[in-house]
Amino acid sequence: MASKFLPSRLPLPLNSPRFHRLPSTNKTMIPIASFSSSSPSASSVDNSVRKQEEEEEELQEKVAQALTYHHQTKHGFANYARGPRGLDWANQPNPFRRYISAPLLPLLHFPTDRPIVAVTDDAPLYSSLFHSLPPPKPISHSTISQLFFDSLALSAWKTTGFSTWSLRVNPSSGNLHPTEAYLIAPPIQSISDSPFVAHYAPKEHSLELRATIPSGFFPNFFPDNSFLVGISSIFWREAWKYGERAFRYCNHDVGHAIGAIAMAAATLGWDVKLLDGFGYKDLEKLMGLQFFPDFKIPSRPIKGKFPEIEFEHPDCLILVFPNGSNPFVVNYKELSSVVNEFTNLEWKGRSNSLSKEHICWDIIYRTAEAVKKPLTIQKGEFLVDQFKSSGICSENSYKGFTIREVVRKRRSAVDMDGVTVMDRQTFYQIL
Repeated sequence: MASKFLPSRLPLPLNSPRFHRLPSTNKTMIPIASFSSSSPSASSVDNSVRKQEEEEEELQEKVAQALTYHHQTKHGFANYARGPRGLDWANQPNPFRRYISAPLLPLLHFPTDRPIVAVTDDAPLYSSLFHSLPPPKPISHSTISQLFFDSLALSAWKTTGFSTWSLRVNPSSGNLHPTEAYLIAPPIQSISDSPFVAHYAPKEHSLELRATIPSGFFPNFFPDNSFLVGISSIFWREAWKYGERAFRYCNHDVGHAIGAIAMAAATLGWDVKLLDGFGYKDLEKLMGLQFFPDFKIPSRPIKGKFPEIEFEHPDCLILVFPNGSNPFVVNYKELSSVVNEFTNLEWKGRSNSLSKEHICWDIIYRTAEAVKKPLTIQKGEFLVDQFKSSGICSENSYKGFTIREVVRKRRSAVDMDGVTVMDRQTFYQIL
């Protein structure tokens, strides 16, 4: 039966990056002749067709680049993907981005061990958050502090010999943490009297004020008591260790950050939604990342001084809003128009240097350029639904631990004692 539907021989090998082709998008019937004076001329029709063909070809080239990256950076049975062949400890990237001279706004710290009291709305059980959320808390200095403390903050320090390093709540490949976060919020007492954009500094557990934004930004587009968290990646932090595979790991870590923010928000009675209609340029302007210099991508990996590869690639935007909010819409077209004016804001601070020398893995930056997302609009608006419970987490899981007890005591599985066992239900929960 298979031979009836499949050709006996494929024209391209399955591992060819050009095997996957997008279907043609040129399906519009275009009149080529008309006697109406208002009809388009033959030359304008030709230009329209030519433009569509060029756009389609450009799209195919971008897809081919992404697939080339996917295949080239695979580990094989006979060889590994290209990497640095050893760790250059003298140029290990600084794991902490700071914006020099930007005002530093300290956040509150919280106890990591639960007092011996009954579980309350202030400390709900981890498993309960998959079924229902507690009543939403207002946005305040305390709740914003708690959100970051339980999602992206440092969770511990470790020391071996002469080396000391930190761990964080959000997991990261190789503990390299390429992920940066930005808070875009309305006025919050004890933080800012105006709506603002701030960078989160995990080592200090503080916000670095980057800019104040127009007062009508949140009331015009979002429900009351909501705010935004932007996520970006510094490819160089992962490339230092993993070479050309770094783009994979950075995207992987973005997913970890989204999950960490979602769980910490749930503790406060807040729901989250990924605003995936925004384009690369929108996110760049919203987070104030447009000031990183452009650079010419080399044709091969090159070692040297390339401070420009320490730029931040804007990844996504998360809307955080109160659980139980009525359904509402996000108008991406109007939002994008307003965000476009953010380039005129007074942005504070200058990004710190992370390394003295670098290796520029060209394929990372060519691929990142190819997959830059444009603004996408579906009928101009995007519906945000209310929280829906999930049955994937059993009430018997995690032995009655609160969210903070689970997320802040997370550790990587490095050493196994060969004695301790894990029951089947826990194993399935991990999966």
